[in-house]
Amino acid sequence: EAAKRYYEDGFNVVAVKLSIASDGSVEKKPLVNWSAWINRRQTEEEFEAQPWSTADGFAIVCSWPNKDGLYLAVVDLDVKKVSADAKRRGEKLLDRFPITRIERTISNGLHYDYLSRVKPQPVSEAHDSCALELIAGPKLCIMAPSKGYKNLNDNPPRVVEDAEEMFREIVRLPNQKLLKIEKEPKEKLERWLNQNPRIIWFLYDLRNRREGVYD
Repeated sequence: EAAKRYYEDGFNVVAVKLSIASDGSVEKKPLVNWSAWINRRQTEEEFEAQPWSTADGFAIVCSWPNKDGLYLAVVDLDVKKVSADAKRRGEKLLDRFPITRIERTISNGLHYDYLSRVKPQPVSEAHDSCALELIAGPKLCIMAPSKGYKNLNDNPPRVVEDAEEMFREIVRLPNQKLLKIEKEPKEKLERWLNQNPRIIWFLYDLRNRREGVYD
């Protein structure tokens, strides 16, 4: 029923199977090939045709928005594959994120669920330092009440303008969008100069005159 509600809200939904190995590791297996739904809307027939009778969970394809044009973006605290220091740093950083719906994961981690107006991309470079990642873009995110997943509050997912920008700002990572903006004019100038070599010689000659090379 929960999976159907997400689908009716406009999200693309994937049936998954979850299992815990003897060493405590968790296997999360999609039961269908879902790559086609990264960039297009899943049909109702495709949703219904999935093997729901053998599934014990479901995931959202984060790259496709809901009917309101909002993208799911989830701040993920990983507690299994990180150092104790990274986990402590991540737990402290979570206090800086806006209040939203929180879920406990099957591996005892935490998910902070957001809906982003701007389409975000996944962010993983902070994982080793502070145990935090942003699940977004062409990624699957398993949701409660899947097996081992539990809602910890009654809050709805908070709507934010740009979840990726919010994540990078709080975790203090470089803003890739700003870096791209700063880089593009430089690249355009370099291409223009390469296409107009006389300008380079003119600037070189002008600099030499100003420095008195020809005196």
